[in-house]
Amino acid sequence: MTIIKDTNRLLWLIRNQWEGDYHACHFSMGTSLKDDPEQSDVMTSNGPNDLWKLCHYSTIINAGRKLKSEELLHGLEIWSTKISSLADIVGLWIGQSRLGKFGVGEKGAWGGAEGVHQNLLDLRRHLDRIEDAQQSKKVLVLSRQQFLLENELSIEFLRERFVKRGLMRKGLDLMHSFEKAFLKVRNPTKDNFVQPWKYFETCLR
Repeated sequence: MTIIKDTNRLLWLIRNQWEGDYHACHFSMGTSLKDDPEQSDVMTSNGPNDLWKLCHYSTIINAGRKLKSEELLHGLEIWSTKISSLADIVGLWIGQSRLGKFGVGEKGAWGGAEGVHQNLLDLRRHLDRIEDAQQSKKVLVLSRQQFLLENELSIEFLRERFVKRGLMRKGLDLMHSFEKAFLKVRNPTKDNFVQPWKYFETCLR
């Protein structure tokens, strides 16, 4: 199930790849129905009650049981899109934080682990001002697209810099590793998440 998969992906990213304990400022951990069988439903027809609560798989499986079929499908679609977009966004930011300074302009910076924290604060403030579930879903989807485009533009600037210095092969390798890195952000493990970023760092020295 996509919601369970993306929730686990997000949980793995913030626990294993995000340095420090900033994640505690943003995310809470859900409990299983076995440990807390009386807990309220985590979903309505407008999606998750709390996007920032990483629900246990048992509560996800049983979410929306009292909803009508159309309401259930509507709520699941919103939840699935939101959690997938959020996991991609967080994965991009954490990947960027490993690279330090580079990008559009000589002084472009992605602020390390604290930068991820600040970006999430800004995103949450934006979402808190939106009451409509469809609109907040759209914001997350468009935010993911925006950050992907920003990364592509930054990598393209780097490639051009390598080419101008006669390092054509290194420029092509950088683009290839960029594509590989962001493909693997969708299905991260310790090795395939870390290695492409290490290659980026080597190229940029």
